[in-house]
Amino acid sequence: MKPSLLKTKIRDSFHSIDYSYAFFCLFIFSLPFWKRLEFYTDFSYLEGYFMEYLTYSLYGFDILLVAALAIWGINITKNKIKIKIGDKYVFFSFLALLFFSLISILSAEYFFISLYYVFVLCLGSILYLFVLNKIKNINRLEWCLKIFIYAVFIQSLIAIGQFINNGYLGLHFLGEQFISADNNGVAKITLDGIKHIRAYGTLPHPNILAFFILVAGFFNFYFLFQQKKWRQININLAIAAIFSLAILFTFSRMIWIIAFLMWPSFIYMTMKVANNEKSDKTRHLEIVYALSAIILALLLYAYPLIVGRMDFSDPGNLESFQIRSILQDKALIMINDNILGVGLGNFTIDVAYLLTGYPTWVVQPVHNTFLLTLAELGVGGFLSLIGLCFFVLKLIKKTILPLSFSILALFPALFFDHYLWDIRQGFFLFILIISFSVAYSDNKKRYHE
Repeated sequence: MKPSLLKTKIRDSFHSIDYSYAFFCLFIFSLPFWKRLEFYTDFSYLEGYFMEYLTYSLYGFDILLVAALAIWGINITKNKIKIKIGDKYVFFSFLALLFFSLISILSAEYFFISLYYVFVLCLGSILYLFVLNKIKNINRLEWCLKIFIYAVFIQSLIAIGQFINNGYLGLHFLGEQFISADNNGVAKITLDGIKHIRAYGTLPHPNILAFFILVAGFFNFYFLFQQKKWRQININLAIAAIFSLAILFTFSRMIWIIAFLMWPSFIYMTMKVANNEKSDKTRHLEIVYALSAIILALLLYAYPLIVGRMDFSDPGNLESFQIRSILQDKALIMINDNILGVGLGNFTIDVAYLLTGYPTWVVQPVHNTFLLTLAELGVGGFLSLIGLCFFVLKLIKKTILPLSFSILALFPALFFDHYLWDIRQGFFLFILIISFSVAYSDNKKRYHE
């Protein structure tokens, strides 16, 4: 081949790359990795205790996301592409949340914290539009789901290593926190009288890791039952085994219960759909037998751990419920005193005054996203979130099964925790689940052409 033709071919190859989609894929892969720069505020430390929710952070995945959005924006401007908004009710619910978030800044004690969280909410809304307009076929969607599986698989291996080591693995370059059973503020349990960490991966809390694994489990089962060759089936079965072990080591009781109920239900529904399509029933039954053997072996191994964690006669297991109850009581006081909300991101500032005399580690967001939204954004923001959830719930019958189950899993996470709202990784996963579902619903005919 002549040098001039080779250069032309290379140039054409580079021009054919969709760089915004490439950066988006890198964003998905890097989402669980907590590598970041921290910028301290006047509220970053309370009596020497680090306040995560009152500190500005720039994550590695933020840079990748902004790169994807910037390239997309340039392409839209250059080629005068019309932007689709997808389901108008979902879109306007996002706009309503943004509107009431901006209004809440007026009542915020710390204006710049609210502004910071409004910026993150804007970024999430643009991410939603990006997915609707870029994920236009099933291949792109499935590739995104696979990337997420691979990223969470790495997290699961790290989590297992942390549990075995009972601490930090030295992976700070990936965003791993320094976690130790002797550190205050580290999530841990007591096993046979010995303090033991709960697995974090490189995420900020075991509960978030557990939710990531739960969702990745749905995606993995989806591909497992599509496979025709046993070599690939065995790979997916191995991933399922690692996910199951890692989710046990997070000791997240809520996610344990959800996984126990929803993973088997997902497998049953997948087989039901496959059987309707006259797929290989024998192969699917063999997969179910293999999965059952894996889960049974893990349950037998982890039985003492599960029983110990679910033993509510143990004061250590009741502590988190007591703290949650205290925070809910303080949130209700805050709501009663601030009908228009205390400002987006300002809950922990205001609750600190109400928790005078408590240990500083108790100062954290209330573990209920709906209460948290009502406290920070007032009635308008609360109703906007309720509306968003209602319209998202209607997507269940319009999207693929793993996304339908992921949508269902959002609701207990929203009701019993806060990480889908005020922790960046959880919030972006929340946005991705919704936007993938709307994208599939909007492009359903094109996806199956």
